Amino acid sequence: MQAIALINDDSIPSEVDVLALRNAGYAVTELRSSQQAVQGICDMEADLFIIDLPLSYANGFMLSRLIRRIDGEVGIILRNADSNERGISDGLRTGADLYFIKPLDTRTLLAAIHSLSKRLT
Repeated sequence: MQAIALINDDSIPSEVDVLALRNAGYAVTELRSSQQAVQGICDMEADLFIIDLPLSYANGFMLSRLIRRIDGEVGIILRNADSNERGISDGLRTGADLYFIKPLDTRTLLAAIHSLSKRLT
């Protein structure tokens, strides 16, 4: 897994994630609005999408469903500060491979990406 699309409309946590992912050898594309996300999902060839919830102007679950319809093999990780069990199960039902509660430390995220990449290749 080399190309990662990070969908997050909060710039500060995104910058930390991007730096960590790039330092680990991943090519990262940031999609910082719902419009960029929808366009990026349709246009780019990412191996993994990381979607931070909630998004200001889009439903992250809708984005996950859209990604899964376009490419059934791509990895999808959802992250949310809300630990509501229904939200977690709903997120996984959209086709996400993993759902994490924020805050999520960088080592855990990188380990999850590594594990997911082994399963998807």
